[in-house]
Amino acid sequence: MSDTGGRSSTLRVFSLFGYKGSGKTSIARAITRLIPGCKRMSYADRPMNAICSMFDCNRTQLDSTEFRLGEAYPGVSFDHALKTLRHNWGNDIIGVDVWTSLAAKEAARNNADNIVFDDGMYPESELVKMHAFLTKWNERYEKIVFHPIRIHRPDLDDTAHRDSETTLNRMTFHHNFFNRGVSLKGVGKDVATFFKFKMKLEDFQ
Repeated sequence: MSDTGGRSSTLRVFSLFGYKGSGKTSIARAITRLIPGCKRMSYADRPMNAICSMFDCNRTQLDSTEFRLGEAYPGVSFDHALKTLRHNWGNDIIGVDVWTSLAAKEAARNNADNIVFDDGMYPESELVKMHAFLTKWNERYEKIVFHPIRIHRPDLDDTAHRDSETTLNRMTFHHNFFNRGVSLKGVGKDVATFFKFKMKLEDFQ
């Protein structure tokens, strides 16, 4: 990346979209390993950190499908707590853009020239709003470029997902990765090939 007057020329934002369980987090990790200084972020970072603070747990515990929010709430899953905090409180009461704006503010504060979001949900509106918020708070970059990427996992049942995810099949993405649920190593090789030949990996060095 060139530097002009203390400002990096370009901020690249990779936003991964796909059904829950499609492998977004695994592919985000592969991207951060491949691109020097790339930072992995989530739109849900703030609400997840809030839940950890409220229920005295950590992010590693939240990754477990068996995790429950303590003895006082044995039937409450992390997924339910996150959904109600994000949507019932955040979107419905505070404002529909609250989590996107907070994620953009955090991204603008980073020194990373490449960021990957591992939990995109609404491709069209989310990217437009994120670009607007990043432009508002940006003090460093001359240009902000978004790369929406779709993660497919053919063995997932299309009917078993959130309403927001049904829009994915109507959207156009810069690239599509196919996770066939066999080998994460194979998906990692696909990611490496994509960045080497289509994204010109040397530009990220």
